[in-house]
Amino acid sequence: NWKQRWFTLTRYELRYFKDKTCAEPIRTLDLRSCSAVQFDYSQDRVNCFCLVFPERTFYLCAKTAVEADEWIKILQWKLVSGKPASDAQTSVR
Repeated sequence: NWKQRWFTLTRYELRYFKDKTCAEPIRTLDLRSCSAVQFDYSQDRVNCFCLVFPERTFYLCAKTAVEADEWIKILQWKLVSGKPASDAQTSVR
């Protein structure tokens, strides 16, 4: 049951809206609590990826593989850059 949504990305937050004209987000995700962002091949669509949070995994699909790859790269970078320095160093080892 997929729905098209509009996303905005800030330093630590990914917000999604019903469409780009909406002022209030449906939900705001704090990327500091996200543990992983990766391609997801289990869905019935292509160009999908998931964001793993402690309470829920969110599944998103982009229009193209290039767009999905761009989202994954920037979100993964946000995960690393949003963690305290000691956590970031530990995850690199």
